[in-house]
Amino acid sequence: MKKIIEVNIAGVNFSVEDDAYFMLKDYLGRFESSIPDKREAREVMEDVEARVVEIFQEKRSFPNQVIDMEMVKT
Repeated sequence: MKKIIEVNIAGVNFSVEDDAYFMLKDYLGRFESSIPDKREAREVMEDVEARVVEIFQEKRSFPNQVIDMEMVKT
C-alpha cells in the first residue's frame, strides 16, 4: 500500500503516490536550480508546472485518478 499526497500544481489539485511525488519534486527542483537567474527561474517554472498539469490531465482516465510513478516518468 502506498501513501497518497495531495498537491497543488499550477493551481490544480492532484493526488499523487508518494514515490511519484518525490520523483517529480526532485526533478522540478533540479530543473529550477539549473536556471541561474532566480527571477527568470520562477517564470520558467510556472510554465513548466502548467505543462505538467496538461500532461497529467491528458494521461488520467478519470478526474480523480491518482498520479503514479508511470505517469511521472513519461
